[in-house]
Amino acid sequence: MRPVLNLGEVVAAHARLLPDKLGTRDSRRAMTFKEWNTRACKLANALLDLGLEKGDRIALLAYNRVEWMELYIGLAKGGLVAVPINFRLVTSEIQYIAEHCHAKAIVAQDELAPQVEALRGRLSIADKAWIHIGDSTPAGWTAYEALVERGSAREPEIADLGHCLIAMGAKISGLGTSTIEVQGVGALTSATHAVLPDRGKLPPLPACAVQVSTELWRLHDQL
Repeated sequence: MRPVLNLGEVVAAHARLLPDKLGTRDSRRAMTFKEWNTRACKLANALLDLGLEKGDRIALLAYNRVEWMELYIGLAKGGLVAVPINFRLVTSEIQYIAEHCHAKAIVAQDELAPQVEALRGRLSIADKAWIHIGDSTPAGWTAYEALVERGSAREPEIADLGHCLIAMGAKISGLGTSTIEVQGVGALTSATHAVLPDRGKLPPLPACAVQVSTELWRLHDQL
């Protein structure tokens, strides 16, 4: 029986099958499924590059806008957990929720940022993980759009398995790009790593390649 797809996999499937069909929109911006999936991948990889780990909670505070759709899908792809916070709550209530869920990052829309700024120093959130949605990013915040733009557009599950194999002794380069180079090694060591769910398309290939003596494999994907 085929497993149920998670949110990230659903949008990825639509991006392959219906790339130019309208996927989501608000009154300001619209995205096709391909555009939506690309931005969600970039967001997921960028958040993981900040040092966030699978299972970390991300507090979200914003009005209704299309970025919610990017966040839900991007967090699902990265193995991160979305914690939506009602924008009508006051600062003390926001603090309670963020502390209770042990939030490791917070995303806030410009008009709501002052309610969150008052919590800086009270929450166990790294400075770079205070993320601002809006045109004018205040000092001390990471701009959402800049964060998305610097992330890799590849599916996070591919790089995630690569990092697992590297921890076991594999020699892999090009993670996060369309070409992955795998230098075969004689044996792998043990390692503990929580691997993201994958669709079973490309990830098994590096796992096979690492056992092929010293042969160099170049794997090209079309995701």
